[in-house]
Amino acid sequence: MTIRMILVAAICSTILPGCASPGRAASIDQDERIGRQMEEQILGSPREYPVLPESAHVELYDYLNGIKDRILASGHVTYADEFAWQLYVIHDPDELNAFATPGGYIYVYTGLLNYLESEDEIAGVLGHEIAHADLRHSVQQMRQQRRL
Repeated sequence: MTIRMILVAAICSTILPGCASPGRAASIDQDERIGRQMEEQILGSPREYPVLPESAHVELYDYLNGIKDRILASGHVTYADEFAWQLYVIHDPDELNAFATPGGYIYVYTGLLNYLESEDEIAGVLGHEIAHADLRHSVQQMRQQRRL
């Protein structure tokens, strides 16, 4: 199952039934619930998403979480204190990608980390993914698709 399919299934089962009126926004709790559901599905699919364990890659996670924490402390992230802001590294040296799910769950592929050349570039990627979650793009996109 792809991330997009997981996201669609999670949002459809969690948010859309609760959004009876078109103008009603999904709650932050719903974002968190969707993010936790997706986290469980991703971590439960190690063949598709081989997440590196933090305990075996302490330096890498400390480095990335330090960058993430500086971005969250910038004062520009609306849900800096409300979302989980959990970061995972997926081992795939050929994948140049990162993504975020609702509730502040961030996933970065090793292929992208190996491709980037500086801390500033990593901060740009993490900031981009944090912005997606903070601006609730996934939820907004699903609500728009539902209206079509």
